[in-house]
Amino acid sequence: GKKGKYLRFVAISDTHNCHADLEIPPGDVLVHAGDLTVGGTVKEVEDFNRWLGTLPHKHKIVIAGNHDFAFDEDMCEEEVWAKLQKSHAKEPEPAPPPFKGRAAAEKLLTNCRYLCGDSVS
Repeated sequence: GKKGKYLRFVAISDTHNCHADLEIPPGDVLVHAGDLTVGGTVKEVEDFNRWLGTLPHKHKIVIAGNHDFAFDEDMCEEEVWAKLQKSHAKEPEPAPPPFKGRAAAEKLLTNCRYLCGDSVS
């Protein structure tokens, strides 16, 4: 085929902090469809974001999964956060992040476009 005629999507999900172990194929658009973390901690998200920044894909889209607690405001309530950290996080963060939900995504995911109830055109 002719070069540049196709748009190549690469889709991954459920990496649960093991993203650095993956061999990601080349493409134009990388989509991570959730569960990038195990415990949803700021440290886990920052590590994922750094890794994402090393990938060559022109467009990167991230959608949160049920383990990505920092992106869900309800999961960041003190009591809920403590229980989730105890049962899921390898290195628990004692207090919920100071920013949560979309604000957490905007602050922590600087190497992609975060989608939650919206779309990209």
